[in-house]
Amino acid sequence: MTDSVRKLPTEVELAIRLQDCLAERRTYERADQAHACEFFADQGAFHSFDLRDGGPPPKPDLVQPASYAGMRRVTPEMLSGCRKAPIMAVGINPNLPGFWQGRRNALLPVFDDVLQYAHHYRYRAIGKLQIPRDQYKKLRGDRPEDEPLVDEGAAIPTELADQTMYKAYQSLLDGLAEAMGWSNAKLSVGEDLSYGNMVACGSPRWITRPDAEEPTLPVMKPAQQRGIVQECFVERQHFLRQLFQSLPQVLMVFSAATRDAFIRVMKDHFIEGDPQIGEDIDALLDRKIVLRYGELPNGKDLTARVLFVPHASGNPAAFKATRQKVVDALVSEVKAKHLSLGSDGHLKRPIGGCTFCDNALYRIGECDYRSQLVPLAANTNAPQLRAAATSTEIDALQERAAQEALLARFVGPNGSDSGRLHAIRGVRQPSAAAAAPPTQHVLLGRVATMNDNFDVLEDHAVYIKNGVIEALRPANAQAPAGYENTARVNTGGTIYPGFIDLHNHVAYNVLPPWPVPKQFGDRGEWRRNRDYEQRVGLMGRLKAGDPARAVARFVEVKALLGGVTTLQGMRSSFQSVTGAMRGLVRNVEQRGADMPGAGSGVIDLDVKNEQAIAHFRAAATSTKSSYFYHLSEGVNPAALKFWNDLVDHSLLGPGLCGIHCLGIPTSGYAAMAAAGAALVWSPTSNLMLYGKTLPLKEMLQSGVKWSLGCDWSPSGGKNPLFEVKVARMVAQQQGCPLPARELVAAITRNAARNVRWDRAVGKIAERMRADLVVLTGHTKDPYEQLIDATEAAVTLVMIDGVPRVGSDKLFDLLDVPAGPRERVDVGRRKQQLWLIEPDTPLHGFTLTQARQILDERMTTTEEPVAHRMALSEEFDAFQLVLDDEMAPLPSTELGFVARAAAVPIPQAPDKLTVLEDEPLWAALESIEHFKAVIDLARLRKYYA
Repeated sequence: MTDSVRKLPTEVELAIRLQDCLAERRTYERADQAHACEFFADQGAFHSFDLRDGGPPPKPDLVQPASYAGMRRVTPEMLSGCRKAPIMAVGINPNLPGFWQGRRNALLPVFDDVLQYAHHYRYRAIGKLQIPRDQYKKLRGDRPEDEPLVDEGAAIPTELADQTMYKAYQSLLDGLAEAMGWSNAKLSVGEDLSYGNMVACGSPRWITRPDAEEPTLPVMKPAQQRGIVQECFVERQHFLRQLFQSLPQVLMVFSAATRDAFIRVMKDHFIEGDPQIGEDIDALLDRKIVLRYGELPNGKDLTARVLFVPHASGNPAAFKATRQKVVDALVSEVKAKHLSLGSDGHLKRPIGGCTFCDNALYRIGECDYRSQLVPLAANTNAPQLRAAATSTEIDALQERAAQEALLARFVGPNGSDSGRLHAIRGVRQPSAAAAAPPTQHVLLGRVATMNDNFDVLEDHAVYIKNGVIEALRPANAQAPAGYENTARVNTGGTIYPGFIDLHNHVAYNVLPPWPVPKQFGDRGEWRRNRDYEQRVGLMGRLKAGDPARAVARFVEVKALLGGVTTLQGMRSSFQSVTGAMRGLVRNVEQRGADMPGAGSGVIDLDVKNEQAIAHFRAAATSTKSSYFYHLSEGVNPAALKFWNDLVDHSLLGPGLCGIHCLGIPTSGYAAMAAAGAALVWSPTSNLMLYGKTLPLKEMLQSGVKWSLGCDWSPSGGKNPLFEVKVARMVAQQQGCPLPARELVAAITRNAARNVRWDRAVGKIAERMRADLVVLTGHTKDPYEQLIDATEAAVTLVMIDGVPRVGSDKLFDLLDVPAGPRERVDVGRRKQQLWLIEPDTPLHGFTLTQARQILDERMTTTEEPVAHRMALSEEFDAFQLVLDDEMAPLPSTELGFVARAAAVPIPQAPDKLTVLEDEPLWAALESIEHFKAVIDLARLRKYYA
């Protein structure tokens, strides 16, 4: 539910956000939720490529060893070139060459690796990739042009195809160098001129009326056109955020369509020239037009010269006629000392820092302009902008805060156009003075690294900066450079990696435990149970608007109090976009740097549906990301069938992460291991619903990769601290030796490995993300300590180096601002919460508010009018996407009528911790088949 990208430099975050923007929507959006950006999906599919090899490309170039990635729909593009190029060309949206007859050999770039995506758009200059024409004809043969050329993953030849538009950009740079007599100039597109788009997704042409000469051109509806600009430019601010990170001194706005869109949204920020929508481009070039970014503390305006230019490929004659005017305008900017040539032959960079090419998460290469970069930021807690600075050291988060402060004043409520550029309720309007914890810490304590050797470091220091662990050293060793003045915080405990829960239905964790009435055979049986229907039916009145926010806030606090920093299984819809929920806690279905986004399937696979099989096979055989699938949940032949379906259709693979796997034969574990698949074990849920769980000896001997998951609160563990206790008791009851450290690995290191996040989380090591949990004490075996621990032992939870839960003492020592803190009872102790997280739908929503709303909505039989209104809100319809709705029971199955007629039973919200949860013990006490395996009195002693 959190996304680490919010702790990254703006320029790095944008790479991650843009790469997934349409992909997530297409994966998760329901058919009944129309979205303006669907226009781009209507354009068809195009030949695409990925890099043949993983990791960083061997050279800074576009042409790399490539593999065929099939026929894909449009993928989002990001700014091309150096992020600090002093000139930026602006279009309405990217060119889509593959659409045109004769250009079908063009290739759409599709990358799973953020580093490769960033590399591609850093070094794209005047060309795009295509398959050489003769090779394309040979590969295609007699097949239609809209069919795949070769098998996905096969090597394909590529070449660079110069684009007319980008060559025109280069001609302007050449004209400037010639006019200035710069014999040593090396001006080039990609280095001195970047190019980006107000909308990040390509189309062959941006039209709202049919083109008589090109009748096959897709036509967008006016509402779609407005909606796309609203989505990409206003709400997500992809272009604006990049603009305020780049801060170019010159903006070239190409084409009449871009002219009108740009003026429409920026018109109140022109301080000179007063351009008008529809105004002739020649007339616009005849006068000086200046856009104001904002004001520096010394009173100096930060501005950009804006040049409106004809479209070079769409209207070449007009571009040729005005080219000299554009060159002359660039010359005038040099003479005004807004542009200048450096000793390296390139234009000097504008004010502001950048770490796009070399940062803590990936490295494209050395920044060629590092010595020229003057950071905006002065300090983290109260970011100030400055016009000049002598230091070239760049603190990425300070720089981000300064950029956001400048942009906030540009678009915020005190700006000149708050009605046009606005923030939807719940989305951040950054404040330069917003309180935030420091981004640099030193934690002292015993460190359970959970590395490959299970090293336990006694009396060590963990050095953290900007969300990353920079060093591990003995407490008495010299601190790394830069930490001399950082407070050393003695935790008085053992420091673990944050806990990872790889199976959950998080939205339902607001529901109290279900006193399961009988032992079931498979999940279809209990889903048809009327008592279950009535209890879970309560979620229907909680899934939208503020009730949904209340649920999301409540369940993530519940997870945090149990030490969880990463979860699986929560989707939401916000601002017309449906996808993985992001809040404070990480969601494995959201991509991050070194964290590929996982997929998931709640509904059982229909092997009669060839399209469903193809989708499943692609996900299950992926070597780059994981796919979570409820596999054979149950103990009867119906559950076994779903295992047989996978085997019969050869659907086991390294991407598959099977949840439960209770109904598979014991030989199945070896089959999963051989295929590289993983499984998630949820013993509490298995025992509550079915009275049985996995045969551990056979499972462990098979060598299959496994981890633990809590499932959900109606019939599962409240958090991993509870789940490991039940897992240990199961192992003991089965007479299976299962070392404590392996149980701890199942919620840390191994869980991260199984979701391919082990380069970022799951262990404590240098360059890993600072997701940490501190349990009080450091004398007993650290693994036994964790299994014995309750939520009262959790004295600190950090995500990305930000304290989220902690004791009064540690929050004070870590300088967490006092004002926005919240307090919550954990048994007899009180914990502090830091729930501030701008850029999320929950920003400003407190746990106290959440509890009040849940108490009101869950304990009444009335259907509040406010709930019905929330469902119809156009933009603020924050909704939870319930798994129960995504996997409805077929109408032919017994019990469907009961579901429709079930009246929700009022219930109090679940308790936040086991320490206060008498209803949990009452529910477990009523389940005879659970008590037949688990000694309930012994389990309860942990929480005495």
